[in-house]
Amino acid sequence: MNISALSIVRSLRADTIKLKNTPIFWVSLLGGLFVTGLLFLMHYFSVEEINKPDTNPWDFYCGFGVTFVSILLVIPFVVLVASSVMLPEHKSESDKYLYSLPLPKGRFYFSKLVVILGIIATTYLIFFIAHLLVGWILGFLRPEYEFHQYAPQIADFAWMLGHSYLSVLGVVGLHYWLSVRWKNFIIPMGVGLCGYIISVMFSITGRSDLAIFFPYSYPALIGNALGVENSNNLIWWGGLANVEWLSMACFVVFAVIGFIEESRRNIK
Repeated sequence: MNISALSIVRSLRADTIKLKNTPIFWVSLLGGLFVTGLLFLMHYFSVEEINKPDTNPWDFYCGFGVTFVSILLVIPFVVLVASSVMLPEHKSESDKYLYSLPLPKGRFYFSKLVVILGIIATTYLIFFIAHLLVGWILGFLRPEYEFHQYAPQIADFAWMLGHSYLSVLGVVGLHYWLSVRWKNFIIPMGVGLCGYIISVMFSITGRSDLAIFFPYSYPALIGNALGVENSNNLIWWGGLANVEWLSMACFVVFAVIGFIEESRRNIK
């Protein structure tokens, strides 16, 4: 391993260790379990409303999980994680020391961005595993669902969550840029809250024509397209929906803008 690669690994390790002493670390670990717990309670107490005899219960169970996560919960979680990762540096003003070192600023900037992506991916993975385990447990507690009579489509479930992950990248890039640019934690959180409320309004009113231009709505559009409703109102190209391409484009744009601003930043 060359010196450059070794320094990047050290930066990633250092940023990960820093987050272990913050609530974000535990929020990311418990986030997937919390969502799974809510879905467990909904299925446990709503058997008559949810149960569909003589059909594979895993199809609805996994699809509903993707829809529930994508529409209601993933945006607040992503906003919290992406907006908080720079908080320790802002409070201690350690960024002044880091940027005074004879090392490329991109090493520190992109290291934290990779950590954010890893945290969110880990939460998705925890949800993926926990959701399948809870479905298996529901098969014992609520045998009328017949979970043990059918096999879950694990690959399809992972495929849907992968699309959901790509759809939130635009919000990740935006809020990482906001958290780096402003030391005030309230600003990125306030922007995220407004964006989330507007995205929910678009979902309730069915204004997908407007939501297509709003990155906060991309997870909801994916959740509706691949989840329970299975609405096919998105344009697909190269195996990805148009909102996923737009989300990745937003991610790249804001990541580059943030890097350029940080490179030109005069630390005193």
